[in-house]
Amino acid sequence: MAEGIIIELQRDCIDAAVQVSNILRKAKLIAKKLDLETLQAWMNSELNGYSCSPLDLPDYRKGVGQPKFKNPYHGWCPLMTENNSFGNTIKTVFFMQPIAELEDLSRGKGNLIMQYNSGIEEVIQKQLPMPMECGLEFSKAQITIVLDHVRNTILDWSAELELQGIIGEGMTFNSEDRREAKSITNNIYGGNIGTLGNVAGDVSNSDFFNADGNPNIDRLNKFLEQAKEASGGLDDETQNRLDPILLNLETELESQASPPKIQKALSSIKNILEGAGGSVVANALLGLL
Repeated sequence: MAEGIIIELQRDCIDAAVQVSNILRKAKLIAKKLDLETLQAWMNSELNGYSCSPLDLPDYRKGVGQPKFKNPYHGWCPLMTENNSFGNTIKTVFFMQPIAELEDLSRGKGNLIMQYNSGIEEVIQKQLPMPMECGLEFSKAQITIVLDHVRNTILDWSAELELQGIIGEGMTFNSEDRREAKSITNNIYGGNIGTLGNVAGDVSNSDFFNADGNPNIDRLNKFLEQAKEASGGLDDETQNRLDPILLNLETELESQASPPKIQKALSSIKNILEGAGGSVVANALLGLL
């Protein structure tokens, strides 16, 4: 008698020769057969790459690196940063890529350098004596941490399914298996897997407002800090229009203003950035909105 697809999945998880991307595809098939939509969404994000804001990535997909600039005479040189919001952001490695791409990167030798997006690079370049290529150097061991986390998560999940007698004989599951699997998955992984799918959207999305409609103050303050740091990279006209609105938003947050007032300030910021003529900094800030 066949051992069941759950046992096959466990064997793959403990076999270092089996790529995590292959493990994910088999796990996704199982999750689909068991009607586990939330788990499928996480697996899709891992297989296809994350389309959410980098700040909303699961913690295990964030690393730390050394910002650098490429001196034409001396090569890559360390870039000193301050311990503020922008400084911490440019030191953070955001692993947004599909898991297969991370596997390819993990096979390289030595440290890796990830290029900043154009908006961030433009802000950094304003602090340099002349425009130079910028990047974030990090150890490939941090990619291994991401791969191991995904492998171990799937292994633990499959082990819990087996403990409850769910093994998928003949690659099939009955209605009782599906009910039990949903209970197991929700109890163990519900809300703890990470950001699922694409959470990007307009300024009224859950990034800025909680489920009860009240403002997410921490998230709004984080955006405000980033916008204030980056506004210096905008043209003078856009900056002169944007800065008073940012100051107004800061005042509204300090006074615990009502959601409509905060929504109005965010909409004004969005309109100003959209009118910035395709500025890379404006586009970067729009991405955060």
